[in-house]
Amino acid sequence: MSSFSKWRKAELFDLMNKLKITDVSHSTRKSTMIMLIEHYLDNLEAPLDYIHDFPELQSFYEDRAQLKIESDVDDIDLNLGGNGELDTDADADAEDTDVGMGMGLGNTTDDYDDLYSRTPLGKEALKQELDQVAEKAQAQSHAQTHTQSQAEAEAEAQENTDESVHDNGYKNELDFNKIHDKMADFRFEFEKRWDDIVDKSVVLNENLKDYLSSISTVETIFTLVELALLIHHLCNSYKPVDVTIMSPEGLGPRANHIWSNFTLFKHQVVHFLNEIGLPVFTWFFLLRLLPCLVSYYINFIRYDLLLQMDPMVYHLFKLIIEFMIVNKYSRDSSNTLEGFLKSFSFSPIAHLHVDPCQDLKSFYDATGFLPLVFSTVCVILTLYIL
Repeated sequence: MSSFSKWRKAELFDLMNKLKITDVSHSTRKSTMIMLIEHYLDNLEAPLDYIHDFPELQSFYEDRAQLKIESDVDDIDLNLGGNGELDTDADADAEDTDVGMGMGLGNTTDDYDDLYSRTPLGKEALKQELDQVAEKAQAQSHAQTHTQSQAEAEAEAQENTDESVHDNGYKNELDFNKIHDKMADFRFEFEKRWDDIVDKSVVLNENLKDYLSSISTVETIFTLVELALLIHHLCNSYKPVDVTIMSPEGLGPRANHIWSNFTLFKHQVVHFLNEIGLPVFTWFFLLRLLPCLVSYYINFIRYDLLLQMDPMVYHLFKLIIEFMIVNKYSRDSSNTLEGFLKSFSFSPIAHLHVDPCQDLKSFYDATGFLPLVFSTVCVILTLYIL
């Protein structure tokens, strides 16, 4: 687990500003900010001075040092694990050789006489020492010769067995010495698996909290609720069109059937747009797209927080529109919004009527005061966060 996981998002943002890590907005997730900070610190040529300049990074560098020590210990254990048996014969030979070389032992008589003249043990003691070294070397030589002879005998016996098998017309190629027991190397490593599960759960939990703890997420949830209520109301009040189709004269039976089906389909599509499509488009344009456009151009924090749209302007403008809608349809009185929307009433094609006033009436009947409450909540949250 990272040493920054317990930090708040505002603290991480302040640290990134202090480290001069730019191009990071407030909408960046906490896990992404932690990854950027750790990547920046790990790629520095030298560690920062966490005693005087960056005391908040002391825990980070201490964790890194502890991980380095644990990694070195694991490497040492791994290297010792493959060489656990010591070569006692080789060590004994090396030790005897070192002793002999240290005492000045040689293979010539001159070396022996010179050693005798310089050794306080006396001639008899020196002879005993040399005899012991010679006996040990001879025993090792006999052991090596015996091992070599035994290996040659086994090889010869294997060749005789192979020849006898070939004579019988069958060769057994099974070699059980080469079979590797996979179960011997199997380790479940439950603790590591459990640690991975815990770490991933912590990351997912942090990402979920970061996602839900933002104004844009709250606005998205409110938008989905309003859209669901509006579509449910429109679908309940929708009735298929019942039209009488007059076929043109001079058409055959098959052409007359095709013309009737096409005309009925066109009337059904136009009726669907009038009853469901245009009300949804009017709601989206007036209460979502238009506030976005206004908050994009009227942005009071574009230099401070590097946001493309001002959330306060967005929610205030939407709150004003919804208040006018509620005021108009709850009291059934006319206002400035009604006169403005009537100017957009037109019929682009036959039987297709764009009537924003009727569309907003359907929206009010579906949601009531709920959008006004949602906008008020968003304004309060914006004041609290910013």
